[in-house]
Amino acid sequence: IYLCETMINTYLKGALTHCLLLVTMIAGAQTLEGERVDSLDIYYDVNRDMLIRKIEREHIPLRGGEVQMIPFRHSERYGFVKPGKPDKFIVKPQFEQVFAVYPEGAIVKDTAALYGMVNEKGKYLIPPHYQNLFKVGGIYMGVSSVSGDSTYVEPERYRRFLWVDFYSETGKLLFNEKCHDFSPFIGLDNLTWFRYGKEVHVRNKQGEIVKSMRLDDNKIFEGIADDLLVYSEKIGQTYYYAAYNMSGKRVFKIPSRGLYAERVHRLASNIFGLVSPDADYYFCDSLGKDYPFSVISPYIGMVAPDLSYFHQETFNVADRNRGTRGVVNAAGDTLIPFEYQILDYPVNGLRFGVNLQDSAVFLNDQGEIVLGVQLWLDKLLEQRGTALEEPIGFYDGLCMGMDMELQIDTVDGEIYRVGDIDSTYFYYFDIEGKRQLELPASFVFAGNFSDGLAPAVNKDAKLGFVNKQGKWVVPPIYEIALAGAYPMPYLVVPQFIGGYAYIKAFKGYVDRNGVPYFSGKRMQDHYDFSH
Repeated sequence: IYLCETMINTYLKGALTHCLLLVTMIAGAQTLEGERVDSLDIYYDVNRDMLIRKIEREHIPLRGGEVQMIPFRHSERYGFVKPGKPDKFIVKPQFEQVFAVYPEGAIVKDTAALYGMVNEKGKYLIPPHYQNLFKVGGIYMGVSSVSGDSTYVEPERYRRFLWVDFYSETGKLLFNEKCHDFSPFIGLDNLTWFRYGKEVHVRNKQGEIVKSMRLDDNKIFEGIADDLLVYSEKIGQTYYYAAYNMSGKRVFKIPSRGLYAERVHRLASNIFGLVSPDADYYFCDSLGKDYPFSVISPYIGMVAPDLSYFHQETFNVADRNRGTRGVVNAAGDTLIPFEYQILDYPVNGLRFGVNLQDSAVFLNDQGEIVLGVQLWLDKLLEQRGTALEEPIGFYDGLCMGMDMELQIDTVDGEIYRVGDIDSTYFYYFDIEGKRQLELPASFVFAGNFSDGLAPAVNKDAKLGFVNKQGKWVVPPIYEIALAGAYPMPYLVVPQFIGGYAYIKAFKGYVDRNGVPYFSGKRMQDHYDFSH
């Protein structure tokens, strides 16, 4: 739900805060470009990145078979109908936004209030009090900004804070915290932290405070990873990342080498994983020596890291010297050798790769080649990079390819067969490599199959969905929309999930029969990346 502007701000804010704290730790109150570092600015400044503005919210597509209510947009307001009954409102149109729908209810923004959660009867299970409300690990987190803490004696500019409420899926208030910064429960972690000024509370998912502590300028608190407290700490003459359990016992330490990491994990006895704000992922040993593989993002400071990245069993990584790709496990053992120029994440048990001989193959989890194919890779990878953002693979049993018709040409009396770029077409093949469907060249775009349907765009730039026989099931009357922000906007390609597809340009759903769950005009006639 964080888009590029927020990602950049998060990186810059995190890096600046860390630098300021490091200056304070090393030399106390010193100067930074001639100005005194004010510790109140460091500790009492609210992390505004936890308050997501409208333009930064992306609608989370629902899973049709799991929910009891489907959003229906009537003009500029949203209500809800029963699945399969778009003509009967169970909740009348009254909401400005529907952010996400879950089995227990929907996160909505009221026209006269903020974000809350309603059930299929329109009753608020979570009141509409929050500038940000989202679901993490089965828990709802509501975040509000409070501007007047009259109990605090410092100047008024330092009295703003965040109020965070945690709710169960039934809307029961579990616990709350007043803070300037906090972290959601990440990945498999059962603990999270909240910081108010220099005071930190650590809580579990039951809301119990398992540890309270005051920040130490000589040991910078970085956060929680694998339910351990991680610090930047000077031990002797060396700066380390050091992890402690709740009893205060140090579990491990590794040299930090000046690298700012958002998460530090012990993966095995002598292998550690570090997540940087640039969405880079490093592996090193207890002496800080890098393993010969990592994941380095080409989008410096533009992409938010996946903070749960190291909660995997295997890792798709690149050789740091050659750039070739392979797969390792958490112990650093090579599962798939570093012999591939391209190696995708697995889709339904098979992983697409291009080896050093430029051969395109599909591999199983053991790295064995299951299928070799001939693909027009440049065009296919271009298509994926600008729109699909999905691994190449077998979706609904079919994998997409691109091809062109060949024409006969004569050069100096020699006969050649050359491709006609204007005849480019999409096709789909099965796990045995046999083509099952070819779309006409009049289709200028196509996507992966889901629920038996694939998105496609005709020569008039209209979006619809075709079945596995290439027939229009949802007629081409819609459009593909943009999301994101400069410098990295991207196309949002809809797909069916449990019988429903979200059409962003119209801010509403269609079902597998092409029945729209919205009425009124297109809702993205202006430069609007939100929702």
